Amino acid sequence: MKKETGITIIALVVTIVVLLILASITIGAITGDNGILRNANNAKTQTEIAEEKEIVDRATIQAMANNKRGNIVKDELQEQLDKITGNGKTETKIIRNKLIVEFIDSLRMYHVDDSGNVYEYEYKDLPIIESGLNFYNRIREYQTQILNIKVVDYDTIPDNVIKSFDVSKNQDKSVTAWIIQNEEQNDFYDLYIGGYDGVQASESCQNMFADLENVISIDLKNFYTDNTINFGYMFQNCINLENLNISNLDTSKATYVGSLFMNCKSLKELDLSHFDTSNVSNMSSMFNNCSNLENINLGNFNTNKVLDMNYMFYNNSKLLTLDLSSFDTSLVTNTNRMFSGCSKLKTIYVSNKWNVSKVTNSELMFYGCNNLVGKIKYDSTKIDINYANYNTGYFTFKALEY
Repeated sequence: MKKETGITIIALVVTIVVLLILASITIGAITGDNGILRNANNAKTQTEIAEEKEIVDRATIQAMANNKRGNIVKDELQEQLDKITGNGKTETKIIRNKLIVEFIDSLRMYHVDDSGNVYEYEYKDLPIIESGLNFYNRIREYQTQILNIKVVDYDTIPDNVIKSFDVSKNQDKSVTAWIIQNEEQNDFYDLYIGGYDGVQASESCQNMFADLENVISIDLKNFYTDNTINFGYMFQNCINLENLNISNLDTSKATYVGSLFMNCKSLKELDLSHFDTSNVSNMSSMFNNCSNLENINLGNFNTNKVLDMNYMFYNNSKLLTLDLSSFDTSLVTNTNRMFSGCSKLKTIYVSNKWNVSKVTNSELMFYGCNNLVGKIKYDSTKIDINYANYNTGYFTFKALEY
């Protein structure tokens, strides 16, 4: 009896162990990484994604068909989405220069490109590039051979790269710069800087693209500077730069923009109406020796914290007019050579916000401004701060527009 009972207990234990093993295998097959439930959920998700993409595709095709130029306009796309899904089911918005459709219930997002192609989109924090001076030193050996620069949203680096650099702030390869041979001039290169969704600038962009004497174009559409404080010398000595896309440059935290465009001798036009300069204290030499500039739009410049405008428009020898009516100069102390060498300049507009009561240095402020006319005509013996007004000097009054 004892022998038979012992065998029965052993058999029972073995049976239980086998059952537990089988149970764990079964549970794993159902709930594991490749389990039935996981695969079923994945299949369900992929089906939903396919359905959502089809909805965005249909809405995009119809929006493009309705647009006279075949373009995709945010509001028109939203109108078509509402017709398909009903109001409040989707939201169309612009994220980092991309047209994005978000489905409210699933929270999934899709990017619609300019050609109408639809891609899944995941929002992530932007990768941060290293400081301007570090970047400047990293590409220094190629300074005289770079023709074009573009910041891009990228996933993979192309195969025809001559050299690539890890230019991320944390050296984690989240931001990469690479050089490829220029297609038209084999002795020159094009420089690309890329990260997922674009690139976030560091607090300092000082000297970042300085001394690139042969660069022709710089496109910073995907470069985000909302945390940047120092823009000093950023494009200094880019003497052949003709095309500069800084339409999305955010200067809202900037305190220093001194020498930003200094010696950019080939630029003909600058639209800086989007610049927020409300925190800037130094604008010295900002446009110094931009000798081909014919037009600068400074319409929204807030200068109420600026102390230094020394050499600001020095040798802008092709400018005919300057509209400084938004300038509040109540804290400015230095206007040394501010307009010196502006030989074609005829009119400088200012408003009643122009106040030079704190200026202590105005040496040669109007030297060589032979065509300047305001309340009085130019006199080469009258070239200091005493003639920087619209009542008895060289300025023309313009009421500030609100």
